[in-house]
Amino acid sequence: MDLSNGSSGLVESRKHFAVWLAALFVAILGAKLRLIQIYATNIPYWDQWDEARMLFKPWLEGHLTWSAWVAPHNEHRIFFTRALDWLEVWLNGQWDPRLQMVVNAFIHAGFAVGLAATIWYFTGKKKRRPCLFFARTVFHASVRGGKHPAWLSVCDVFS
Repeated sequence: MDLSNGSSGLVESRKHFAVWLAALFVAILGAKLRLIQIYATNIPYWDQWDEARMLFKPWLEGHLTWSAWVAPHNEHRIFFTRALDWLEVWLNGQWDPRLQMVVNAFIHAGFAVGLAATIWYFTGKKKRRPCLFFARTVFHASVRGGKHPAWLSVCDVFS
């Protein structure tokens, strides 16, 4: 039994798989970044004003409390979204809704790649290309998700 051919085939298959996933990531991220480039503004949109009032303003004034981090936002408790938004403001030195959109575009593209990899893994080798095509099509075509382009700043993954 020649194990070298089998193991090199496995390595080649994994490289091919990684290339497909990277292409999926780039396609989704590119579409989202293009949409941000065309439609994004610096003006906060809808619930982002609550974010400023409940998180950024108290933090800048020096009286941000733990309860503000875990306070309900409508029917959600969005601690991780608030933590990500605060980290972006802290690292950037200012509040920038467009930066939030870009960071969330990376999260969304990464989620799509994770979903594609999971589908690929569980459906087997014969159905890998249709799975990647399906995942790319769904995430690429729904890059707006039926939402206003400014909603790209809302991190649905952490909500």
